[in-house]
Amino acid sequence: MATIKMTKKTKYIIEAATLILIASIFLPSRLTSYDLETIISFAKTDQIGYSLYILLLFPIALIFVLTKKLKAGFIVSTLLLLTNTTLFEDLLYVVFHKSDLTFQILLDRSLPFLIFSAIFMSLFYQVFKKNSWIWYGTFICILIASYIWLNDSNCTIKFISDMGMKTYDLTIWFQNCGTYYAWWTAPILLNIGLFNEIKTEANN
Repeated sequence: MATIKMTKKTKYIIEAATLILIASIFLPSRLTSYDLETIISFAKTDQIGYSLYILLLFPIALIFVLTKKLKAGFIVSTLLLLTNTTLFEDLLYVVFHKSDLTFQILLDRSLPFLIFSAIFMSLFYQVFKKNSWIWYGTFICILIASYIWLNDSNCTIKFISDMGMKTYDLTIWFQNCGTYYAWWTAPILLNIGLFNEIKTEANN
């Protein structure tokens, strides 16, 4: 990224996002507690979820950054923020398991993401309309809150034998989902870095 003319702040934020994503595979979580062979077998039998595939948007956004197409990279990274949720994974389940669906399952797995998307897009429209750090900061704070609330509630569960208890011990959360937290954090930082660069260019 050194050859791209960007502010130092933007470079540092994007580089931090990339490093966090790379480091995610070394962090503790339910996923990385298995060996690679087991993880691959899970992927082949559709037991690993869709997060890994959704995250392919991250390198696509980076490619746009490297080719100096910052607005395109920003759009892709924003799409990643929208889809990098358990709600979108539920929607994908509907798409790929049509034969197993009842109307109730269809409603339960589709409607929440549609509602989330409507709120997401309305907030993001305000970000563009106001072109303000205050609105963007509000958007990011609400997004982080929604990730904590909506994404994989099992992260906050401490298991003792066969019993699970909700805990507010952050070390347990990290042990359960360190990898996933990195997967949620990296795209947010990437989006912040690109917003900072686009807004800086607009002000110059």
